Amino acid sequence: RVLTCLKRKVKNYVCSLVLLSGQIADGIATPIVGYFSDKINTRIGKRTPWYIFGTILVTICFLFLFQECLLCEWFGSNDSGLMMFYYIFFPSVFNVGWAAVQVAHMSLVPSLTLSRKQRDSLNTLRNTFTYLANLYVLISAFLIFLFIKYIWGFSLKKIIFW
Repeated sequence: RVLTCLKRKVKNYVCSLVLLSGQIADGIATPIVGYFSDKINTRIGKRTPWYIFGTILVTICFLFLFQECLLCEWFGSNDSGLMMFYYIFFPSVFNVGWAAVQVAHMSLVPSLTLSRKQRDSLNTLRNTFTYLANLYVLISAFLIFLFIKYIWGFSLKKIIFW
């Protein structure tokens, strides 16, 4: 969304609302999902429905995050209100789905062991591998961008910020 804001020169307050809306949706969804994932028990378990629900939301919304305003195209309108709704709605719903998956995942640790020491070890391992995975992704992206720049001879800045 930030790149869309930069490319289209959308007003700064709209970009701020887009970024803020996702965080607000996440902040509201996380405790709600946590509460209901502890209280509701189904045939497929306590956490599995939240994984399924969250994965469906994230998958659907992810498809729209990097698209132009499809609602604007469908309605044949460049209305700024419709565009703002589109750019706020999908990141917000994406963050609700993300919260559902993450809360269900993090709530497994206390279910795996009763030992405080083992829970701390499991959380430490999870955080360590999350950090390493993020580092790997960033280094890979850096190397890919270098490869594109030096082998093919053009910069992605020209493509992204035209």
